[in-house]
Amino acid sequence: MKKLFTITIVLLISILTGCDSNNKTIEDGCYKDNMGSGLIISHNEDNQYLIDFGVYKVTRFETAVGEYDTATGILHFTANNYDGKSVSANIINKDEHLLVTITDWEFEDFLPNGTELDFYKQ
Repeated sequence: MKKLFTITIVLLISILTGCDSNNKTIEDGCYKDNMGSGLIISHNEDNQYLIDFGVYKVTRFETAVGEYDTATGILHFTANNYDGKSVSANIINKDEHLLVTITDWEFEDFLPNGTELDFYKQ
């Protein structure tokens, strides 16, 4: 019984202080993957993120607008490129790098929806 009480207290403290595995912020900066794709992230005090996202030899999306969900640790963004084609993607912090998952875009001939790309800070 004492052990159960201790575990309950530890879990309660973790929840109240926001110490969970999803609470990894996304750091502003320039990121690259191993193919030459690029990711530039910046945000303001209102937690609105601006993202430039380019996939090597496919397309580039400039000034995408993103929103960070502190509960899930996901930075979700959407954008249109210069041809009006769209992208929707999620970014999560995987400690030593960022993982970008393309959730929906109009370039499935090159990379299907669900593709995950690893980006490292430069």
